[in-house]
Amino acid sequence: MLNTVLPTRHRIPLIVAMCVLPFSILQSQITKAHRTDPTKTKTVTRMSREEKLVRITYAKLSFAARMSVLWHAVSQQQGWPGLNDQLTLDKILNDQAKFDLTGFKTGNLSDIGSLSWTSLIEGPVDVIGVNVQYVPFSIRNGKKEHKLPITYADVFWKKKNDLPAEHLAEEHKIPTVKEVLSGMHGPNGGAWSRYASFSVVAILQQRTVSYRATFLFSSNEKEILPLDYALGMGPGSVIHQPMYPSALVDGAYREIPFVQGWITANELEGCKEFAEPEVCCDPARGVCGIASEDLQHSLAVPIDPDERDVLGTRMGLTPKKDKK
Repeated sequence: MLNTVLPTRHRIPLIVAMCVLPFSILQSQITKAHRTDPTKTKTVTRMSREEKLVRITYAKLSFAARMSVLWHAVSQQQGWPGLNDQLTLDKILNDQAKFDLTGFKTGNLSDIGSLSWTSLIEGPVDVIGVNVQYVPFSIRNGKKEHKLPITYADVFWKKKNDLPAEHLAEEHKIPTVKEVLSGMHGPNGGAWSRYASFSVVAILQQRTVSYRATFLFSSNEKEILPLDYALGMGPGSVIHQPMYPSALVDGAYREIPFVQGWITANELEGCKEFAEPEVCCDPARGVCGIASEDLQHSLAVPIDPDERDVLGTRMGLTPKKDKK
């Protein structure tokens, strides 16, 4: 018999302001853009390295939010529409988090030390929640276990918080960039050297919030610190996540028509960077997708006929039979 193993989800802790995240994982993604559109590639070459990294991070978060919809529907979690309610699922997918990033300013922190901290950070605090989840989903058939993990992000509006980010500087009496940085934990073996400050319009469920956020970069260009107070530092949680949706593309779930359509619509060419299966991004368009090379490899592997039994309880779907 086939057993579906769905352990309790492990919440990945949110990145707090004092945490440091690897810079190198994103760094290698920024040299390529979507090769099917030369005009977009030309646009990317005019971006600074820091801007590209920021855009990739928010694109990954938006992609992870859409993956959550698919996974909640497939796993039939309470409160979510079923796979036969495609109109509702489409609406929920379209209403997931999107981020419009503009007004980028990048440079050396030493050049802006005398400026107010609010020149980098401004707007509401902790208004959108970001819970990144890793699910080590697997299917057992006898002694064989097929591991099909998935990482996604639940993004949601939190209770209104009227405390603006600029109030933090007033409360703690830290009026300048230099003074804030002096009290902040630095990266390993160095100091925060460069910054990328930018305006954000976050769009979620047809509501919007506008603010200014900043990413800090280490002097050795190995580490990055996202400072997005409105999202509770949530963007940092996806920086080092490959996020390849193995649960949706490597198993029988990919044969569900709605999932099939989503997979096709979210294949992305020309951006793969790593040996491992990955979600890769086009910073010029602000989108991420399943790396085409990885997806084609997954789809070329036949599904174990026994694994199709997991579809038997999914909205009355009839498992596909292999030809004899």
